[in-house]
Amino acid sequence: MKTVQKITKTALALSTVLCVANASAQEAETFTPSGKPVVTIFSNVHTGIKSAGDESGFGLERCYLGYEYQFTKELKAKAVYDMGTSKVAGSDLERIGYVKNAFVQYSKGNFTTSFGLIGMELFNVQEKFWGNRYLKKSFLDEYKYGSSADMGITGKYSFGKMASVDATISNGEGYKKLNVDDRFRYGLGLTFNPVKMLTLRAYADRYDCPQIDTLDLKAQSTLALFAGIKTDILAFGCEYNYMWNSKFANNSDLFGFSAYTNVTISDKWQGILRYDNANKSVDGTSDNVEQVFLIGAQFAPAKELKLTPNVLYTKKKDADGLVGMAINMSFSL
Repeated sequence: MKTVQKITKTALALSTVLCVANASAQEAETFTPSGKPVVTIFSNVHTGIKSAGDESGFGLERCYLGYEYQFTKELKAKAVYDMGTSKVAGSDLERIGYVKNAFVQYSKGNFTTSFGLIGMELFNVQEKFWGNRYLKKSFLDEYKYGSSADMGITGKYSFGKMASVDATISNGEGYKKLNVDDRFRYGLGLTFNPVKMLTLRAYADRYDCPQIDTLDLKAQSTLALFAGIKTDILAFGCEYNYMWNSKFANNSDLFGFSAYTNVTISDKWQGILRYDNANKSVDGTSDNVEQVFLIGAQFAPAKELKLTPNVLYTKKKDADGLVGMAINMSFSL
């Protein structure tokens, strides 16, 4: 009798193993390579008050068009074309286009690496937390601490849900310029989530100094610190940033902070607030460059569409404050 029971248990165990193996094999066999389009549009209608009163009309700030393809479970590629405003005074060229992303990405377990024209990690976490790029760029992007994309390679490793580390080597010149030198920008970041609603991040990088004997140039370095709290109703983020030897100019630094919050009012409505304070320091003397205050109400009739009436106040050094009103639109697939 005991022998029969042992044989039965062994058969059941073997059957379970075979079922699991068969399910895994079927899952592997059922994977089908597939792709999807990437479409994002930022538009607005705006007007100004006081000295900004002549800036009124309809605007198309950004249009991203691209495609993403998943070759295998681990390997995918993505290419995105970016069309934006030229910002060339007096020019008939109203739009100018760039390749924003063109990279291959490999993911296996907790490790991910990307190579090509990749998104930078300098302000990736902050920008996603802010979540309103169509209203205003995140602080580090707005005040030119670095580019959102560049040629290079990045690697990320996740230690479960609590922490992740990322390292990047890039050209340092951004996605609008070709590499014309032998210098690189090296970055290292750590993201920590001690509890579900709290995100902490520290990032530092160094950009090699140009080798020009006739100029007093120094290597450029950046430190970015971020803390964010997110619940079902409230999302609040605050960041402090410092750049030493901006554009390699000795003792010419940039620094400042940004605070922003999104308050969920209903399934379709959110309240938005943001304050920026940007500064520079030359030879130890600090000056305020710009202060920005934004308030808006976001309406999302569908997941892919956002409409946000907002008021933006901007105060630059030695200039009157400007007040602008707009309705911004974001459409994304």
